[in-house]
Amino acid sequence: MHRLQRQRAALFLALCLCLPAPSAGWAQTALCAGGGVTVNAQTQSLRDQVCRAAATAQEVVNHCDIPLPEAHVTITVTDDLVPGCVGLFHSDDNLIEVLPPAIMDERLGNDSVFAGLDEEGFFASIVAHEFAHAVANGFPCSSGNCVTAGEYVAYALQILAMEAGDRAAFEQRAGLVEPVAPEQLSGVILMFAPDLFAARVWSHFSAQPDGCSYLRDVLEGRVSFDREEP
Repeated sequence: MHRLQRQRAALFLALCLCLPAPSAGWAQTALCAGGGVTVNAQTQSLRDQVCRAAATAQEVVNHCDIPLPEAHVTITVTDDLVPGCVGLFHSDDNLIEVLPPAIMDERLGNDSVFAGLDEEGFFASIVAHEFAHAVANGFPCSSGNCVTAGEYVAYALQILAMEAGDRAAFEQRAGLVEPVAPEQLSGVILMFAPDLFAARVWSHFSAQPDGCSYLRDVLEGRVSFDREEP
């Protein structure tokens, strides 16, 4: 069986192709407090910023009673990502790559649903999004195609991990008020309109009586948004 993220790298703003994991020899390495996450970044302040974002993501995952990744996660800050991509998860290496905050912020379009976040808030949300992929990577994909399900979890945890003000800014720009049906969370929308997909995920997730239980159902295959492979 495949794992949820075995088929692809994280898609955000544009399709991020799964590339060989690069060397981070230019960066310095630090182990985040609490263990489980190592950060490669050029400055101490940036390493601390990544560790704070990772700790918040871990807290949200723990709150939802979802198992943290068994394998150690490495987060590398690099300016060498494909155009349009701000974050990338390499499932084989349990490696997350993210752009530096300033460059990431430059790639965020003014019309994005995330444009209301400041530079640090947006950066932290992307770390949470990619960390969610590392979490989902630990669950088997019984249907053979769990791409959309994995992104549902990643966007939901990304927005859950935001500070209240950032979440309110996202909700205001998303502007969804009507209920979202599961069939509106398709792989086509994910591929061609990821901002719309993110907005619909949050609207759909927020309507669940127990959001954390619903995420566990998605991760464990009881809920699916993907077609089964032939």
